Amino acid sequence: MSFDTPAENLVFHDEHEMQYELWADVDKQLALYYEAASTSDQIFASRVTVVLDEQGRLCLVYPTVLAGTHPQAVLEDLTLLLAE
Repeated sequence: MSFDTPAENLVFHDEHEMQYELWADVDKQLALYYEAASTSDQIFASRVTVVLDEQGRLCLVYPTVLAGTHPQAVLEDLTLLLAE
């Protein structure tokens, strides 16, 4: 999710051949709710990962994201969560 417009996200998505949908949070409501932004004046969202289940319930929160290790950590946590 970013503060870019849907059109800007589509361009970025296509340029990088992403395999998932990018969401736009232009008004920053979700970023503020999930603490990826501390104020509505913040220019960029902080790197935060929030995992929701099918009903929209919060399952996992990663308030700090380190790009080099984060994907593996999330995968391991999701594997454990889904095994329950």
